[in-house]
Amino acid sequence: MPVDPALASGGLRRQVVSGRRSPPTFGRRMTRSTGHLRSEGGVELRNAQRRFKLDVRRIKRAVQALLKGVGRSEAQVSVLFVDDQKMRQLHRQWMGEDAPTDVLSFPMEERVLGDVVISVETAARRAPKNVTRETVRYLIHGLLHLIGHDHVGRTDRRRMSRESRRLMKLIQT
Repeated sequence: MPVDPALASGGLRRQVVSGRRSPPTFGRRMTRSTGHLRSEGGVELRNAQRRFKLDVRRIKRAVQALLKGVGRSEAQVSVLFVDDQKMRQLHRQWMGEDAPTDVLSFPMEERVLGDVVISVETAARRAPKNVTRETVRYLIHGLLHLIGHDHVGRTDRRRMSRESRRLMKLIQT
């Protein structure tokens, strides 16, 4: 299985399935030496960027509440926080677009929903006074993609936007 050396320390990895590369996924094991991967209750968080401080406890609680809010509290999800440089690389590799983006989602299966990759640098640029809140907004967006929402058409955009607002209210209470 080819592994990206930049991410080999317990984080995102590429898998070869039937001769094709699948989207990146987290290794499903804890890495105590780095202290960056936290796993509990079906939620894995890894902060691969160092520039911005994140309230990891708040984000973890938010992920758990969001999973419950979408009726998937038993599901597993992984969240990777990166900078714009790494996001640009992943965006180019998996989506064919040579620019950073705010969030990428990689759906998997029923029990393991998939992975969400969030650019904290983009969140900080768009909401410098509350990076964690903006990061949670991206998390909601990514989670909705994992469970099948999209925003291609007008109706889909409205439905996804409505569900995003509902979930944001759910975790703010």
